[in-house]
Amino acid sequence: MLCKNMEISRNDLIRKGVIIIMNKYGAFSFLLLVLFILLSYLLISSSFGSFGQSGRFIIISIIVLPVIGFLIGFKGKKGILKWVPIGLNFIAICSVIYIFLLAYGIGEK
Repeated sequence: MLCKNMEISRNDLIRKGVIIIMNKYGAFSFLLLVLFILLSYLLISSSFGSFGQSGRFIIISIIVLPVIGFLIGFKGKKGILKWVPIGLNFIAICSVIYIFLLAYGIGEK
C-alpha cells in the first residue's frame, strides 16, 4: 500500500521491471508470427482446392513471414523481449523447412 506523499512514476515502474514495454520491432515480429500461425491453420483446416488462385500466395506467405519476423527481431532492444520473438520465428522457420522436406519426399526412399 502506498503512502499519500509517496509518488511512483511510470518511469520508476519501468526501471524496476514492473512494467515491460515491447518496442515496435518486437511487436511487429510477434504480429508476423501470429499471421504465420493463422495462415498455417487456414492451410491445414481446408484443402488446396478451396483456395483457388490464392493458395500459392498463402504458401509463399507461410515461408516469408517467419523469415521477415526473424530478421526484424534482431532490430529490437536488448533483453528477453528481443530473443523470444527471434526464437519463436526460428522454430517456425525450422518447422516450415521440415514440412517441405517431408512433402517433397525426403522421408520416403
